[in-house]
Amino acid sequence: MNETNDGLAVIKAVRDGKLDKSMAAKLTSVMLRQRDDEGRTLAHWLASTGHLDQIDPALITPDLVRLCDDSGWTVAHAAARAGHLDQIDPALITADLLRLHDNREQNGWTVAHAAARASHLDQIDPALITPDLLRLRDHRGLAVAHSAARAGHLDQIDPALITPDLLELRDNRGETVACTAAGNGHLDQIDPALLTPELLELKGSADGRTTIGEVAIRQRRQLSKLLHRISNLAPDVQAAYGRVVGGNLAGGGLRQS
Repeated sequence: MNETNDGLAVIKAVRDGKLDKSMAAKLTSVMLRQRDDEGRTLAHWLASTGHLDQIDPALITPDLVRLCDDSGWTVAHAAARAGHLDQIDPALITADLLRLHDNREQNGWTVAHAAARASHLDQIDPALITPDLLRLRDHRGLAVAHSAARAGHLDQIDPALITPDLLELRDNRGETVACTAAGNGHLDQIDPALLTPELLELKGSADGRTTIGEVAIRQRRQLSKLLHRISNLAPDVQAAYGRVVGGNLAGGGLRQS
């Protein structure tokens, strides 16, 4: 068989969960770029199934991690979405790569968005996670911070970068990062000092009518965590929280009024 046919055979093996070390050891640059009938390369399959660590690291080049499938999804996107950026040499994970958009018109995720949605911003050098990166938007207006909040992992971001203006950042629908966190049950990942009554009273939902506090009320489990975290705040601050969420914080529990 030639390298093209060999590449297709390995794609089938990866699909079927039958990739072995002997196959991986024989892979070449040409084989990694071989596409299946859906336009995905062997490199994409290896990235999305967590097998990039089985091939010769010398084959994983800057060009390879930027290689697109027929929908514009790069190998780096595939690795990030599957939670396997850690199988790529950190020297190849650059600020430029993290900002690379896919070509899908309806989505336009960057590699950073893919990592955030997969709950794996922690696989990226913290020095690369900057205020600008967190505000970087996909084609729908979702910032990387929105993706992290939706996945429930704002806690993978340096707390110093979680600022009031970031929490109030809106996507194209008008939803703030804080509201996304609230809607997914993760306000407890935000420093209580930032969760001011003013923020909780902000109409931060996509409908433009619902406050962040009201969204939080719908997520009872997160409220119990949040109340535990603010239990040491001054009584007047606790009372302000109580007014915002429509309950009573006295005694460490929330009672609907």
